[in-house]
Amino acid sequence: CAEIDMDQFSAYSGTAVSYAEPSKFPGVEYDLSLLVGNDQPYADIRAIVEAENCPLLQSYRPVDEYRDESLGDKRSMTVRFTFVAYDRTLSGEEVQAQVDALTARFTAAGITLKA
Repeated sequence: CAEIDMDQFSAYSGTAVSYAEPSKFPGVEYDLSLLVGNDQPYADIRAIVEAENCPLLQSYRPVDEYRDESLGDKRSMTVRFTFVAYDRTLSGEEVQAQVDALTARFTAAGITLKA
């Protein structure tokens, strides 16, 4: 059983709530497994993604990390990218163009795709 002080509760002003309406169109999830240095932080990947400024990229997050002796001084980090348009269903070509742009940025930074 709990007791609530209604005077204190009613004095609470709360915080502003922000809301973004979800797209009526389906999004596309795309996983990339990247080979990064064992000591390379995820912040490096985040900086590369943010620098690309992909207009259709709604979100991205790490979903897996794999370390093995066969990778030497590297580890595999899988990042899931979610692409969404709010006015249409995305085509495979649109998503692939965004992925290719990200991959080019990763390659330029010395981060390669895991084969």
